[in-house]
Amino acid sequence: MKTIPVNLMAAALLLWGWQTGSWGFAIILSILAEGSRVIRTRFEISIEHFKWIADLCAVMMISTTIYLFFNQASDQFVYILLRYLPLIVAPMFIAQIYSTSDKIDIRTISMISRRSRQNAKPMYVNLSYPFLALVVISASFSPEKNLLFYPVFLLIAVYGFYSIRNRRYSLIIWGGYFLLLSSLGFAAHVGLNRLQLLLEREGVEWFSNMNLGESDPFRSVTAIGKVGELKASNRIAFRIRPENPLQLPILLREAVYDRLYKNEWFALHPEFTRVRHLGRDIWTFDIHLHDPQRITIISSFQNGKGLLKLPAGVVRIRNLPAEEMTRNRFGAVRVEGTPGYAEYLVEYGGTGISDPPPSERDLQIPEEQIETKAS
Repeated sequence: MKTIPVNLMAAALLLWGWQTGSWGFAIILSILAEGSRVIRTRFEISIEHFKWIADLCAVMMISTTIYLFFNQASDQFVYILLRYLPLIVAPMFIAQIYSTSDKIDIRTISMISRRSRQNAKPMYVNLSYPFLALVVISASFSPEKNLLFYPVFLLIAVYGFYSIRNRRYSLIIWGGYFLLLSSLGFAAHVGLNRLQLLLEREGVEWFSNMNLGESDPFRSVTAIGKVGELKASNRIAFRIRPENPLQLPILLREAVYDRLYKNEWFALHPEFTRVRHLGRDIWTFDIHLHDPQRITIISSFQNGKGLLKLPAGVVRIRNLPAEEMTRNRFGAVRVEGTPGYAEYLVEYGGTGISDPPPSERDLQIPEEQIETKAS
């Protein structure tokens, strides 16, 4: 750690912990990293031991990839994997800084290199700066759109680059170049973020099953009395994962209608109003509940919009990035500007979204049935 400025690694790890929510791991790794400056004890770690540690990191990498592949949405598992890469490679970094050598043979990391270069000349590398770069990059993959991330990152970068700057150039010239590069970096940061959202929307839409149509909150056609196949596709429409013991059964709905004409249902006066956004992808219906039921719903959206599948009594929706969320008096909730797939947490059990009271139209009898009732 002598090559890294004091507390720079700790600052980067705490930035990563802040962005990913892994404060415990970030604090532990920060103490281990900066503690190597105070603790003088070093261990004789052989090449074989480094190989075992590298194999452990490889097993962790493969296991994590398989787990995320089968348990996360297809457009999210790569981002989650990149977000937690520092935890996977941390054993190699910690082993290096507490070993008697401040470098490791790069051949110990790759199994292929071990076989092809057994007699080759050793290639030693210090993992401090590569690990520092990995920590900062992983922090940038946080799902939270926090405007303070880039300023904090710049402070860390200023501290890191200032300590290794070329003394031949004046501080004014160095600061001017750094300010220019920071501005270009911020523009690239915003552009890449928008490109990511665009690719998520367009890519998922391109590969999704187009036979699964989007629900209409205003109108629906019934097929009562007709022989047909209810399930027209083997595609999984959505998944539900309970987060606490639930009261069964759970009934989810997308849209509600109140007027039937021939074989068509209509929603009369279904005006939509905005749902309050608390930030950090949290939407509230202004109802407080002490111990709500919680389920996670994994669903797809066509063209970046659609109706949410929700149980009755929703009070809050979390982890759902969207530009706008609206609801109507029947309880239908519509979102726009979402990624192609979303995994959102629903808290329910109160009176946040419930059935509206009966109106005069609910008491009206169809004209063709008035004579039948009179007779």
